Amino acid sequence: MTHPHSNASAGETLLGTPTALMLDTRLTPLERNGWQVLRMLRAADGLSPLANLGQLRRYLTSIPLGQRAGYETAWRVLVVLRLTGWISLIGQHRDPLTGHVLSELYQVHDHPLRFAQACELDASLPDLLHESERHENNQVSRVASHIQATMTDEKPGPVADDDHNDPPPPASTATGQPQPADTDAPEEPANASANPMAVLPQNHRARQTIQDSAPTYSLYKYKKIRHGLSKYQMNPNFPVNTLLLMRASIAAKKRGELEQFIEIAFKAMWEDGKKMDDPETFVEVFTDGGLDGQALLEATQDSEVKRELIDNTQRAADHGAFGIPTFFFGEEMFFGKERLGQLEELIAKSITT
Repeated sequence: MTHPHSNASAGETLLGTPTALMLDTRLTPLERNGWQVLRMLRAADGLSPLANLGQLRRYLTSIPLGQRAGYETAWRVLVVLRLTGWISLIGQHRDPLTGHVLSELYQVHDHPLRFAQACELDASLPDLLHESERHENNQVSRVASHIQATMTDEKPGPVADDDHNDPPPPASTATGQPQPADTDAPEEPANASANPMAVLPQNHRARQTIQDSAPTYSLYKYKKIRHGLSKYQMNPNFPVNTLLLMRASIAAKKRGELEQFIEIAFKAMWEDGKKMDDPETFVEVFTDGGLDGQALLEATQDSEVKRELIDNTQRAADHGAFGIPTFFFGEEMFFGKERLGQLEELIAKSITT
C-alpha cells in the first residue's frame, strides 16, 4: 500500500493510489492513469472539472515519448471509469446564453461504487450502460456486459473507507457485442446556474452541491430561433445504415445540391422519423423535397462516388476524427454538438485578434 508524501515546495499533499484501483481487473493502466489525472484536477469543492478530452490525452499514450493518445481512447477511459464506479459525472457548466457545455464535473471516488450507488449520483448511467453493451469497442462492451450480468448479485451495504478493507475486485469475464457510439458521450449536459442539485454523500464524506437550473424562456427562444430544433424527435428506426446517405451526399455535392440535400435528409431523419436506409423511402423523401431521388439513388453505386467517400473518411481518420460531428480549427479538434460553443468562441477570438 502506498503512503501520502508531503510536497513542501508545492504546498500540497500527494495522495497514494488506492489498492483497490490497482487490483480492479476491469481496468487497464490507461483507466488508472485517467483516474489519477481527474483526482489531480480536483478543486476546492471536491469536484474535478474537465473542459475537454485534451486534458486527458497527454497522460494516456501507451507509446514511450508518444505525443498524445487519441480522442477515442480518452473517451473510452471516461466511460469505463463511470461504468465501474470510480468516477461519477454529476453535472456540467454551461454557457448561460447558448447552453453549450463549458466543462463537465466529475466526482472521483477512492473506492468503486456499486452500480446502484453510482446511479444515484449519475442519472444518465443506466442509459450509458445500455449503449455500452452494444459498443464496437471490445473493452467497453466487455465491461458493460460484466456489470449488467453481476448487478443482480449486488447487495446493499456500506462502502469501506480504508485501503486495508478493499474488497476483491470482480473478474472481467463477460463479453459484449459491438455497436457504434455517440458521445458526446459523453454526454447531455445541464446548465450550471441557479438551483442547487444535491450530490449524495460519498464514502462518509460531507455532502457536496453544484449549481444547476432549467433553461430560461429566453434561452429556449434563442435555441428555437437560431437552430430551429423545435420539431426534433428520436427516430424510431435508429440506428440506421447511413452508407446510402453518405454516398448520396457526395453525389449531391457534385450536382451542386449539397445544402438542399442536407436539409431534406436531416428533417427526414430527426423530425419525420423516416427509415433512410430503405431505398424506396430514400427516393420518396428526396423526390418530395424537390430533388431527383432516383438519380441520387443510382449515383450511390457510381465508382467515383464510392472512392471519394472512402478518401474523405480516410482523411478524417488521419486527422484523428472518430465520430460525428467533428470540426477542426487549425490543429484543434472539436467532437460533438456540445462543443460547438467552444468552437464559436475560438473563431470569434481569432477574428477579433
